[in-house]
Amino acid sequence: MTDSYPCEETSRSPDTSGKHEEMIPEIKDQPKISVIVSVYNAEKTLARSMKCFFGQTWQNLEILLMDDGSTDSTPELCDSYAEKDPRIRVFHLEHKGVPASRNAGLAVYTGEYLMFADADDLFDSHYVEYLYLALRHAGVQLACCPAHDVYGTAPQDYRCKKADKFRREDIHIIRTSRYRFTDQLSHRVVWGAIFSRECISNLKFEEKYIVSTDTLFIANVLHRLEKTAFLPYELYCYVIYDDSVSHREYDNIRYDDIRVWEEVAELFSDIPGPPADSSRRMLDSKRLNFLHHLAVQNSNDKELKRELTKKIRFRYHMIFSGEHKPLKMARRFILLTFPRTCMALIRKKHR
Repeated sequence: MTDSYPCEETSRSPDTSGKHEEMIPEIKDQPKISVIVSVYNAEKTLARSMKCFFGQTWQNLEILLMDDGSTDSTPELCDSYAEKDPRIRVFHLEHKGVPASRNAGLAVYTGEYLMFADADDLFDSHYVEYLYLALRHAGVQLACCPAHDVYGTAPQDYRCKKADKFRREDIHIIRTSRYRFTDQLSHRVVWGAIFSRECISNLKFEEKYIVSTDTLFIANVLHRLEKTAFLPYELYCYVIYDDSVSHREYDNIRYDDIRVWEEVAELFSDIPGPPADSSRRMLDSKRLNFLHHLAVQNSNDKELKRELTKKIRFRYHMIFSGEHKPLKMARRFILLTFPRTCMALIRKKHR
């Protein structure tokens, strides 16, 4: 886990109108907002996600259900929803994974703005509306919000406790030159965000990776922009399953996370200060976590352990810089100074 700290470079958008609540535009005045939903074997969860779409306060939607070669009843479910609601478009694809299905959606969406959602998650009825209002009032091309994490069994409905009404003064504006990937206001996934068509022009998800493709995509978007907006309402409910790809044991697939952060750190190396430093610190943290879990799993991959230890040792100053807790710093120092002894103790503890 990485430490988070107050983002001192963040400013809030001024409320010049004196109003604290924004009225939703009439349907004829609402720009079309597309939402790409990658769907794979989601017969047990799709209904609750679709219920969230049908309950959105923003009506001018294009909902793209990208069926990623499902082998259960998901294809028929998708088609049945499209028959009932003209805003829904269904695409039946060969199974190639989430990045490929999202890329297929990027090639066909027609909205002025774009959002994403997963077929097993939930979101507040103001999910689309409030993020659009944040983007518009901040005068930016990307607006994000945090998620409410749920482990295991998901609720049938979700409502954000803070989303009783939209307040302009709650919007944080973050300049890219001061962006910190380690900060609690940073955003590293594509759901919980709204993108203008312009800022994602010619961008695609990297299909050579299985995990963390969100991170690389949104990092490329951030690198194009001068500033972004952050709305501190948990409008999205992210359901976490132990057997999901992103939360499985640390293996070659999960190592994609490190490869992605290597690319992100290289991408932001041309923006000195917080963006470059924080992206490298995230990379260091990912390497440390991977090294720790290799010890927990009693991995025999000695070459990978040596490689990770070498790379982390090379960047000692970044590992221990910042506002880390003393105990955490001590543990990191011991792990890197005496890796074999420390990893043996970790294995013993987790037997």
